[in-house]
Amino acid sequence: MVQVNTSGEATKAGVDPARAAQLASVVGSLPNLRLRGFMTIGANSPDVDVVRASYEALARVRESVVAGGAPGTGGATELSMGMSGDLEIAVAAGATMVRVGTSVFGARPAP
Repeated sequence: MVQVNTSGEATKAGVDPARAAQLASVVGSLPNLRLRGFMTIGANSPDVDVVRASYEALARVRESVVAGGAPGTGGATELSMGMSGDLEIAVAAGATMVRVGTSVFGARPAP
């Protein structure tokens, strides 16, 4: 997976969406790696529209990369985005994988 910082938040890791296709092409060209898709952590916002926009941005990155036809990128169809608190928004935006650890295991203990 290529991690993309679709929210633009400094606290998030990942490549800028404008550079995601270039990185995906490089990863896709490597002989011992198989690019499966893209991942992001949604915007940290109580505004559902802001969170949704960050997920929809990742879906657009995937569509652009797959349509671009660069070698090794055609199978990059997975979208890993969304967690327990916003999985419905992520699925509606096209998520194929969600991280639901809090729903399964409960909240993390305070440090």
